[in-house]
Amino acid sequence: MASRILGMGDVLSLIEQAEQVFERRSGRAAAAKIGSGEAHSEDFLEQMLAIRKMGPIGNLLGMLPGAGR
Repeated sequence: MASRILGMGDVLSLIEQAEQVFERRSGRAAAAKIGSGEAHSEDFLEQMLAIRKMGPIGNLLGMLPGAGR
């Protein structure tokens, strides 16, 4: 709680939310596609839809250190 007040973010809560939305297998596959340069717009869309499931972008940014300002 104190770290959130000091503006250090809440990275642990962000990670917990991401674990609920993203599947490990699909995340590894997406990382491999991006790393090899084979990612397409449909892959990007899938990632954005998964981020949308995590909640409002303002809340997500507020959990990152320095990004909530």
